[in-house]
Amino acid sequence: MKPIIKADTIKEAKIDAGLSTNQTLKILKHIRADIGVKSIEKGVRESLIEDNSKFRTLFKVDKLNMEVSSGPSKAIPVIYCSNIDDLSLKFINFSAP
Repeated sequence: MKPIIKADTIKEAKIDAGLSTNQTLKILKHIRADIGVKSIEKGVRESLIEDNSKFRTLFKVDKLNMEVSSGPSKAIPVIYCSNIDDLSLKFINFSAP
C-alpha cells in the first residue's frame, strides 16, 4: 500500500496549524490506529525530530530574576539567539522547497 499522507504534507500542516512536534506525533498515532500503519510515509517521526534540532545550537536559555511589584522576585526564562546570521541562513535553507 502506498502511503496516503506524505511527510512534507504533515510538516506543512504542522506549521500551518501551529502545532508542536509532540502534538503532531499524537495526531499521527491516531491516524495510524484508524487508517493503518502504512497510511503515513515512513520516517516522518525522525524527520520531524531532526527538523527541531536544526536550530537548537543557535539558542541559549538563561533564567533572569525579575522583580515583581506584588511579591518576591521570580526567575523568568529568557531565550537568546547566539548567532543571528547563522539563524537567518538556516531558516532560509529550511524554508526553501
